Amino acid sequence: MRYWPLVAYALLYAALLAAMRVRHDFAVAEPLFVLAIVGVGFTALAWWSTRGVVPRDIRVKAPEPEMRTSIALLVAVAAFITWGLPVVRGLAAEGLGSESAVLVGKLIAFVALPMAVLRWRWGYRVTDFVDLGRGFTGQWRPLIALSIAVTILQFVFGRAPGEISALSVPPWALALALCLSFVWLFLEVGLVEEYFFRTLLQSRLAAWSRSELFGLVAMALLFGLAHAPGLYLRPELTGEPVGSDPSLLMAVGYSIVMTSVTGFYLGVLWLRTRNLLLIAVVHAMNDLLPFTADHLRGWF
Repeated sequence: MRYWPLVAYALLYAALLAAMRVRHDFAVAEPLFVLAIVGVGFTALAWWSTRGVVPRDIRVKAPEPEMRTSIALLVAVAAFITWGLPVVRGLAAEGLGSESAVLVGKLIAFVALPMAVLRWRWGYRVTDFVDLGRGFTGQWRPLIALSIAVTILQFVFGRAPGEISALSVPPWALALALCLSFVWLFLEVGLVEEYFFRTLLQSRLAAWSRSELFGLVAMALLFGLAHAPGLYLRPELTGEPVGSDPSLLMAVGYSIVMTSVTGFYLGVLWLRTRNLLLIAVVHAMNDLLPFTADHLRGWF
């Protein structure tokens, strides 16, 4: 059956959500809302806004060995998120120094190291992953449509607007914080996560399985599960409402029913455009308002 990856994902999602509800009295309204708006709505918008777009022809040279290497890199990245980041934070000075160290650590672990491995093993170059000269040529519609959609979602349903308003910062400080936050997020979540999970992992999953749908669904699951060790072992650093001592079911379930859903619309943007710059900008816009509130507290 052609759509079996989606069916399998839906069954896993439903089973985990039901188990979390029964075992931990987990409220199902928020994850179902996220599934409907982000998982279904934003994915449909990504598909619609990219109609007529001709994606770059980026070939995977050796699907099977590159797939094994990518999984090994995923394990290393998950270990870095869980145990490495707290060490990096502890070694650096508090405040901006600590966050800068975390940013550098993520760029090395998620981008520089995987790119170096692929160049060493199969001769890939930076231009095989990103075309800076093309920019957003022919792809302004998905950029604008998704950026507006994620901003409206955060503004209407997120806590950030109220938190920003409560800080009573002058307009110039808010404007500056928005600009600086966007640049920061473009690097920390846009470039870091989109290069590793979409450009690297999704492409190799699809090439290995010979199915773009399998690559999309498997990447979304792995994207969510990469956050599970941190939720289980260091929940206080994640900021997610999983409690101070979450069970393994809660950590894995939350990573699937809440986090993996985001991977679908970003994954569709990638397979329909093959433009790392585009999906990095959209991802940064998705996190802009929540992180601007945090940055205002720390910077101003």
